Amino acid sequence: MADLNEIQYLLYNNIRQTTVSYSQYLGNGTNREGRQQIYFLVRDLTGRERVMVVCVSDDIFQPMPETFPDRRPVRLIITVFFTDYDNHFKKNILIEKSFK
Repeated sequence: MADLNEIQYLLYNNIRQTTVSYSQYLGNGTNREGRQQIYFLVRDLTGRERVMVVCVSDDIFQPMPETFPDRRPVRLIITVFFTDYDNHFKKNILIEKSFK
């Protein structure tokens, strides 16, 4: 059975390699509790535009070299969910795009 570090790495790798690219990055912001979220524009199986919201931990961790090859500090992925693109922006969620 995989431990938490392995599951986190598998989730990260799956998102990075199969789901999103930099061109789909919408920006980052916070939820109502002030927790960081990262937003990506994706398409569901029917072709509709959706926002993939990646919710990350408040704490920053040094990755374990034996399970995570990237040495930069990381936040844990808490959950990932999808919401309608239009609905997401109607809720006045602040999105700050950090690069173009």
